[in-house]
Amino acid sequence: MSSIFHFIFDEDVTGYKMIIPSVSIGNVGQLAVDILIATVRPQKWAVAWHPALVPIVGGDPYDYSTNEIATACELYVSKENKLVFLQLRSPLAKEHGKDFLEKLADWTKERKFSEVLIAASLAAHERFGPQLTGQPFRYLTTSTQVDPAISKWGPALEKKQFDLIGGASEDYVMIGSGFAKLLFKYCSSRGIQTSVLMKFCDEGFNDTDANQLASFMNSWAKVVPPESKWRLPPSWSHLVGNGPPLGMF
Repeated sequence: MSSIFHFIFDEDVTGYKMIIPSVSIGNVGQLAVDILIATVRPQKWAVAWHPALVPIVGGDPYDYSTNEIATACELYVSKENKLVFLQLRSPLAKEHGKDFLEKLADWTKERKFSEVLIAASLAAHERFGPQLTGQPFRYLTTSTQVDPAISKWGPALEKKQFDLIGGASEDYVMIGSGFAKLLFKYCSSRGIQTSVLMKFCDEGFNDTDANQLASFMNSWAKVVPPESKWRLPPSWSHLVGNGPPLGMF
C-alpha cells in the first residue's frame, strides 16, 4: 500500500495509540495536540504528502534553537509512551479531503494501532436538550469498556432526533468538529478501535479550552501522569500577536 507519509526512520508502531486533531472550531484539537507534543517531546517521524494538504512551511514550533522546519502535516512518535501524534497545521482542501482521510484510515489499519484518538471541538451555541447543562466534554467511541473515571469529564455524545416525512431519525450532531465524524466512520468501518474526544467551545482565544481538552485526552489515553504539568510550545507566544500600535489612539 502506498503511504501518504515520507518517513525519516523506520519504526514498528504495532499496538501504539495514535492521536489526530480534527481542524475544528477554535482550532482546539490542534492546540491540544500541540500541548501533548510539547510535553511528551516525541521524535519527528514523518511528513505527509497529499493534494488535500494546503502547503505551509515555518520554523520548528516546539524548539526555536533548531534549524528544523515544520510543514502542513507531520507525524511524531514516542517510543516510551507508545504514542504517535499526527499534527495538522492547515485545513484539508475540500475536493481531496475524503481521499486523504480514507488513506489515513487505511494506513492506521496497516500499522496495527491499538486505538485512534481524534481530538475535536464542538460549537457551543449548537448544544441541545441534555447538553445545555453539565460538563462541556463529550466522547464518541467504539470501545465497549470506558474507564468509569471518564464520567467526571462528561457523558457519551448524545444523538439528536430529527422529524422526517414518514418517520423520525436519530444521528450524532457534531457541528464545528470538522472531519472528526467522517474519520471516525472510516476508521471504525475498518475494525480499528476509534474514539473522538470533544469539548464545546466558541471561537476566540482558546488556550484554556486546549488545556482542558489535553487533560481530558490524558485521562483517556494515560499520556503522562495526572499530576504532570503541561509544557506549552514556544510558538504559542504568537497566538495573539502584538498589541495595537499606540499611534492609532
